[in-house]
Amino acid sequence: IIDYDYLDGDELLSAIMMVESRKNDSAHAINEDAVGCLQIRKTMVDDINRILKNKIYTYSDRWNRTKSIEMLKIYCNHYNLNTPEQIARCWNGGPRGFGKPQTVNYWSRVKNKMEENS
Repeated sequence: IIDYDYLDGDELLSAIMMVESRKNDSAHAINEDAVGCLQIRKTMVDDINRILKNKIYTYSDRWNRTKSIEMLKIYCNHYNLNTPEQIARCWNGGPRGFGKPQTVNYWSRVKNKMEENS
């Protein structure tokens, strides 16, 4: 199992949160029902609970930064995402997001935020 502790305070995590919500834990994209600092949709919570094989996270946990980051780590571990580009593109486009052309722009935005902060 890959240790995703590096995502704690990591510039990748910071960049994804900036792109998703400007690091706003109260952000809510009503049209997509994406909430919190990582703009998590209900389908992501369902997928995480499926991965864990029992319901641990609730939809309201999306508003909690710590729990949102935990869900991101579980997602990355389960789908074996190893590089910043894989993590960003799959966070944006689902488990096969790395192969989707529509996630290239998202990765570019995340990468730019990482470069701004380094």
